[in-house]
Amino acid sequence: MLGAIIGDMAGSVYEFANTKRTDFPFFSERSTYTDDSIMTVAVAAWLLSDREHSHSSLENKMVSYAEEYPFPMGGYGGGFAQWLFRPERLIDYRTGEIAGRRVPYNSWGNGAAMRVSAVGWMFDTLEETERVAKISAEITHDHPEGIKGAKATAAAIFLARTGASKAEIKDYIQEHYGYDLSRSSDEIRKYYGWEDSCQGTVPPAIRAFLDSHDFESAIRIAVSLGGDSDTLACITGGIAEAYYGEIPRHIREEARKRLPVNFRCMLETLAECSSYGELVKRTEEELPFERLFSSDRIDSLSPGQVFVFGSNLEGHHGGGAAYAAYKRFGAVWGKGVGHHGDTYAIPTMQGGVETIKPYVDDFIEYAREHQELTFLVTRIGCGIAGFRDEDIAPLFVDCLDLPNVRLPRSFFDIILFPEVNPIWNIKWYRELTPDIPLDDSQYESFCRGYHPDWDCRYAPVKIGQYHYFYRSGVWVKKYRYEKQDDGLYHLTESYTAVIEMGRNLLMECFIEGYYRPRVLEHEAIKEYVETYYDRFSGDSLVCLVDGKPAMCTKCGSTDLKEVIYGEPSERPDESRYILGGCCIDEFSHDWECPKCHARYKDATHAD
Repeated sequence: MLGAIIGDMAGSVYEFANTKRTDFPFFSERSTYTDDSIMTVAVAAWLLSDREHSHSSLENKMVSYAEEYPFPMGGYGGGFAQWLFRPERLIDYRTGEIAGRRVPYNSWGNGAAMRVSAVGWMFDTLEETERVAKISAEITHDHPEGIKGAKATAAAIFLARTGASKAEIKDYIQEHYGYDLSRSSDEIRKYYGWEDSCQGTVPPAIRAFLDSHDFESAIRIAVSLGGDSDTLACITGGIAEAYYGEIPRHIREEARKRLPVNFRCMLETLAECSSYGELVKRTEEELPFERLFSSDRIDSLSPGQVFVFGSNLEGHHGGGAAYAAYKRFGAVWGKGVGHHGDTYAIPTMQGGVETIKPYVDDFIEYAREHQELTFLVTRIGCGIAGFRDEDIAPLFVDCLDLPNVRLPRSFFDIILFPEVNPIWNIKWYRELTPDIPLDDSQYESFCRGYHPDWDCRYAPVKIGQYHYFYRSGVWVKKYRYEKQDDGLYHLTESYTAVIEMGRNLLMECFIEGYYRPRVLEHEAIKEYVETYYDRFSGDSLVCLVDGKPAMCTKCGSTDLKEVIYGEPSERPDESRYILGGCCIDEFSHDWECPKCHARYKDATHAD
């Protein structure tokens, strides 16, 4: 399933800025997962938690993951967003009446195929794979083409992972699903444009795999076709991973860094529960550690193991796990915090969950610094202190990346399946952000806020050691700078909240705000500007004052097309229009040359 997510990431920045080249940067600064990956993980969670594979449980998984990740890059499609968030407005197309609940909406969109990759890994027969793929699609995409796209994708993955040749995969898909796979990717690339249907997406995605020679080339070919590039590459990546059996380590590691912890855990769990291990040799790099759990009852410790228990600040270890820690494993009476003997005490009796979190954070940092020890975490706070697993488990989410920390199985399940996890605080996830050193004056201005030329929607707030970004009543980012020996302030930590994954507000601050004269030449910022050139400078837009240009000033073509935005209710006339995405701003263009992609803006009414 990781192959599908990597394809989604690689194509994410090209969905509304297509490239027809295969030598694009595989990961750019803004490459991230989109709705394709979120729903792929939701389907995997459904497969792992419901052996009956019911529509109701799939609906619960899809809705819960969408609620936790409501604003992915690119957003959710219009019809699907209504199904997720506004079901009371849905109309049952079969009766024409308002349904008032989630019902299928007769979609043939490619969403059914992009989320199905986990199905291709879970079953022992092709028949069962196709049966469950149909179930995964028809909850929303019950049009025959939507179901066919999901089944064909899952079948290709199953065949690829069970040893079928490319010729056999091609023949099966053509014979059973009627897709024409005869045209090469080079031929498809010449004419291929925006396409969000299964019938217009799945065949090119499969063909990209057939024309590849390894995993990376498959993704590059898929993205280079254009169109809905993240979904195309998501489908291709799922098949390519199954066929080639190995994803290059540097790509795999870079992708994992950009994923939330619970996504990475889902990948591990799916690998352990599927036929993956039997059919493709699993390398140590693929799963760097086995997910081991602490026992419900710990009577003895092996050398190097530490018993982690809930205590009180006074260190009176008179009951429950604390008493066992004191009597058996070396806890010290009167010491209620930290590492003593073969134990580690975390206070849980001093107040609410928010008072426990700092001590858990200290424990996690301690465990990270002492990899030579193995920490067995008990269900701290869930005994005498009176908390529930659902209250305490989220505090340990950052432990999931630590192979030397074993959590109770109940904690792990709650973290992995977030719909049962009450969000009492913001979840922060590490993100990759280039370190752009600031001198004293730059750092001082950063602490003050932005230059007044910018709209100040993302003004940073300094609280303690971190700068927080606040938008529309929600905390979305936090960064930490530290002054180091070279006299400059360096970015040491960068976090994002789940509702704002993928948005690099720090980079936008540097480009748009106060730092332009002194920071803009930094290599990381230059790369960012080059990737999103017209977004920040507008230099690649030709601004006109007399309406539509007669011909392209770059290549001379007279075949300029008008760009339309939003989500059309029906397929636009592709001979006249180009879809420009769901959002429009001051940098958006009005016409585009399909041949060289020069972009034009009507500035007649500009201020």
